[in-house]
Amino acid sequence: MDNLEDWYADVLENVDSTATELEDFARLADTDQDFSEMLATDYLGMGTLVAEHGNTAPATLLYLLDLISADWKGGTHIMQAVAHSKNCPAEALAILFDHGDRYVREAVIEHPAATAKLYRRAGTDTSDAVRYRLTHDNPAVPDDVLDTLATDREEHIRESARETLRERH
Repeated sequence: MDNLEDWYADVLENVDSTATELEDFARLADTDQDFSEMLATDYLGMGTLVAEHGNTAPATLLYLLDLISADWKGGTHIMQAVAHSKNCPAEALAILFDHGDRYVREAVIEHPAATAKLYRRAGTDTSDAVRYRLTHDNPAVPDDVLDTLATDREEHIRESARETLRERH
């Protein structure tokens, strides 16, 4: 490539970019000063695009979370993109649940790789929206979580949990 901006576009906008190319791109800031300077001007945009790419490997998604760990709130867009990635590993989902806002936590519990442990934690979440999301259209949520939500302080959550349990049994 003649310049980094062209390479940036070629890698991130190409649906055929490989996991290795995406990881190399994400990690280039560790070794290339010019890229580090470019990244500093559009870090969130590039990180989000890497996370959104369908071929980004789980290890690269974890790397992106490590990069934003000093400022979780500043990295919300990257966190949302990682949470929506089909390649997001359960380990990353747990990190996202711990540090994400309610929208990130909602995306985490909707992810196919979410674990029963995450569902149980979400069942006691401070956000009504996160707890409600557990009761709606998610067959992976264990019955014991729904049993707990059937006694939630919020009526709409209680009713939705009870309805889901009725439909299951």
